[in-house]
Amino acid sequence: PARVVPDFTLKARSPAPTIVLDQDQELYLTMSNVGMVMRPDLFDPHSVHYHGFPNAAPIFDGLPEPSPTANMGASFSYYYKAAVPGTYFYHCHVEAAEHMQMGMIGNTWIRPRQNGTAYVLQDGTARSFSLFAYNDGDGSTGYDKDYPLQMTGFDSVFHDQHIAVQPLPFAAMFDNYPMINGRGYPDTAN
Repeated sequence: PARVVPDFTLKARSPAPTIVLDQDQELYLTMSNVGMVMRPDLFDPHSVHYHGFPNAAPIFDGLPEPSPTANMGASFSYYYKAAVPGTYFYHCHVEAAEHMQMGMIGNTWIRPRQNGTAYVLQDGTARSFSLFAYNDGDGSTGYDKDYPLQMTGFDSVFHDQHIAVQPLPFAAMFDNYPMINGRGYPDTAN
């Protein structure tokens, strides 16, 4: 914990790392708020909210009203049990529009219990799979490869005003830099 601030200040990743879990696996996640060296006037707390993730206890939901958040220089540990397979995303739910613009958003994959079981499709193609999107029981959601794709956008005017300590135009936000996995064109194709 003592190394979090010096090791991670000004080293943000966009999007945040992909979290991959197996169904029924438990996740203990400690989120540390290192603050912003470029804007020491901000004292924003941060949270981790799994968007669309069912059965998160209210205290660990990451919404700033019913659950604790990590203030600058502090950490908060979250607990989740990956009960339902699927693809989700997580983000900071404190000032969510602003924080997602800053890259505080990432993928979460919950692999189904069925993974690792070989199924041969009975559709005349003789295709077989051992990776699945859901527990389908018949191989119908099988696939061969997976790739994390996080589609986001970046409003350059919003960011310029943010770093210059100007009133932020939330209602006028317009993402003029679409991104895939935190990269804009041409890096999306490279």
